[in-house]
Amino acid sequence: GRPEDHHVGLLWNDTRVALSQFESLWQFNARAKSANNACTFGLRPGLYAWVQAREPHGVDFHLIGLHLKSGPTVFAVEDRHHALNRIDEAVDPLLARDRDVILLGDFNTMGAGDWQSRDSELKNLRRKVAKEKPGFVDLTLHPQCSHYFRGRGGWLDHVLVPQEMQEVTVTTVQVTGYCAVAGCE
Repeated sequence: GRPEDHHVGLLWNDTRVALSQFESLWQFNARAKSANNACTFGLRPGLYAWVQAREPHGVDFHLIGLHLKSGPTVFAVEDRHHALNRIDEAVDPLLARDRDVILLGDFNTMGAGDWQSRDSELKNLRRKVAKEKPGFVDLTLHPQCSHYFRGRGGWLDHVLVPQEMQEVTVTTVQVTGYCAVAGCE
């Protein structure tokens, strides 16, 4: 994309894990038609990396960082749904190597501007990803907010792990920073 556009990045502790084989996954830009226009309309593709623990016999998995279309409008919700409908297409080539795929980032599950549609979008996300290969679970955030807007906390960020991934032994993700300090108040 253009230098002034948003970009997806990954931060990691290099003493614990190594990341390699970085790739843009155009499928997570709802408006992209191929890898040739992965950053079209100023939207972001997914950022893929292969993760390997530095310790012997440690975990290894595919990691995809996301930042889906933002906006509390019906059109933005449709773009987010369209990107989620491409999970199978993006993930399928990875599964032959390893069925452990983690998707994380800003899914912008804010609905179309009201709390009812936000709750509906969250439910739809969980239903949808449970059916996508290899079958994902949305880990619960604690506290259940990851951003503030106009004085209210919301849940935009998600960590999706395969239902069958044995290396994942946690069921919740600990939120830090302002959201943790304020406790969604």
